[in-house]
Amino acid sequence: MHPPVALLLHPAARIALSEFTVHPSTVIGLVGLGALYHWRASRRQILPFGSAQDDGEKQILRSAQDDKRGSAQDDKRGSAQDDSEKQILRSAQDDKRGSAQDDKRGSAQDDKRGSAQDDSGVVADKGCHPERSEGSASPSPSTAQRATFYAGLVLIFFSLNGWLHDLSDYYLFSAHMVQHLLLTLVAPPLLIMGIPGWMLRPALRWPGVGALARRLTTAPMCFAIFTVVLAVWHLPPVYGLAMVYHDIHIVQHLFFMVAATLMWWPVLSPLPELPRISYPAQMLYLFLLSIPMSLIAICIGYSDHILYPAYSSAPRIWGITPLQDQLIGALIMWVPGGLFFFVIISVVFFRWQRIDGEDSTASAQVGWQVAPR
Repeated sequence: MHPPVALLLHPAARIALSEFTVHPSTVIGLVGLGALYHWRASRRQILPFGSAQDDGEKQILRSAQDDKRGSAQDDKRGSAQDDSEKQILRSAQDDKRGSAQDDKRGSAQDDKRGSAQDDSGVVADKGCHPERSEGSASPSPSTAQRATFYAGLVLIFFSLNGWLHDLSDYYLFSAHMVQHLLLTLVAPPLLIMGIPGWMLRPALRWPGVGALARRLTTAPMCFAIFTVVLAVWHLPPVYGLAMVYHDIHIVQHLFFMVAATLMWWPVLSPLPELPRISYPAQMLYLFLLSIPMSLIAICIGYSDHILYPAYSSAPRIWGITPLQDQLIGALIMWVPGGLFFFVIISVVFFRWQRIDGEDSTASAQVGWQVAPR
């Protein structure tokens, strides 16, 4: 006899539509993240584009350009003076005509240099802050960013509490794979897309943080970290420890979410200091990411024996045997997990075409726009 889900009993949990288990550690962590986000957003004061801060940056750039131009003009004048000492004095009429011509040329050249200098200053300033646009910058995350971030927190809450959590911890390996996909492929992108770059930028000034972040957020490093974490935690002995000891299970989920956040960084980074890779590189990167997950799923799915004994002793649901459950879990990791990457590749491709196929790294950063023709 196979009782329905609502009537299943288990020594450690009860699955019922009328009951929703909540774990305090998860709630404390999510509330802490939400409070930190709200506090950081409320303390930020962004100066509008063209304000004193922007003017100061332009002034530094222009000062350097003035020094360079002034040095070049001094060298030119010195050379001209040396040549004039070697020549015969010209007539007064020639001197007067030459002086008038020099003044006219100098005025035209100064106007041209000044115009080019102003244009260069504006372009360079925008390059320093690609996430800014002309006009006033938002003093806090936009409504869409807030909604995206909090949606990520809500998704994590429902993944680690309630029915999905109990099914994955006590009954079904396949439910556990659904939980892991939500924690690695869906929640981290929502959190990253909900955080403006300026909220994270001050942390890069902490001793050692900037250098470490630049090293860890390169595409090869992110790929390696996520692949290793995913593979190690699916080894039967390590996976078995997480099923037996709840504290280790919490560590497993933390590893997955941190590694997944790094994995998505080269595609969704909000910080030019820790830049995204170019659009063509993003598509290749996402394709390569689908391979390790598929290989792990194939190894699990083609196994002819139970790899994770914790589920073999669990009460059966819907008549699914432990080996069938293991195969379903592998297929969930393989098919939806792999297809998800290809959906994101399609999104990246259309974003790339929207900017006329520009394949530079700068074109993939937040706020970059095609220059008007």
